[in-house]
Amino acid sequence: MEEFRLRAGEVVVSRHHPEAFLIKFLHQHHCIEALQKEYAKRRGIEVHFIKWRSLKSAEGTALMFRVKLYFDGVPRHAWMPDVVERLIGRRCALEHLVTNLVHPAETHSIDLWAWTANPSSIPKRVWLTFTKLFKDGSRDSVLVEEEPPKRWQPGVKHPVLVHLEEIHDYMAARIDLSDQTTCQPPRRRLPPWHLGVLDASQS
Repeated sequence: MEEFRLRAGEVVVSRHHPEAFLIKFLHQHHCIEALQKEYAKRRGIEVHFIKWRSLKSAEGTALMFRVKLYFDGVPRHAWMPDVVERLIGRRCALEHLVTNLVHPAETHSIDLWAWTANPSSIPKRVWLTFTKLFKDGSRDSVLVEEEPPKRWQPGVKHPVLVHLEEIHDYMAARIDLSDQTTCQPPRRRLPPWHLGVLDASQS
């Protein structure tokens, strides 16, 4: 990297896949200079510079349904944002928590809004399992599954019921192209749910 007059610490090179290397410059102007030159050659070896894009191998997705969820049965010591995000799992993306996890007004359920591609895919019950990682109990491992663990392991498991109360359907929303802030999706409220009772199947 003598060609770019770089000092120690101004560039980091990591082995990468599918490209051979990932090069990170400390200063943006060095990155711009490398991209403008397109390649560097030293001792018969050519290094070509291409801007890395985080979305290069990503696939598009559309979460068109906004849903109001209630988690019923989460033990109080597990009321933490990272546990909540694991509970909504692969089916949803958390928008925001309604419940104050630190100082809740009531501890019956954790209330939140989330986005999903398909409300029907949201499980009605998940299992929250805590297993000890260290003999002194200084740290727990948290596991969230839709089925209870099949293999024996020391720890405790909690069934957490997932209640779906409201759906906002942005697939059916009417959009005024001149003012997209007026988008009003159809809203559907589901039948009332009850603490400790698995929701009935919804069509």
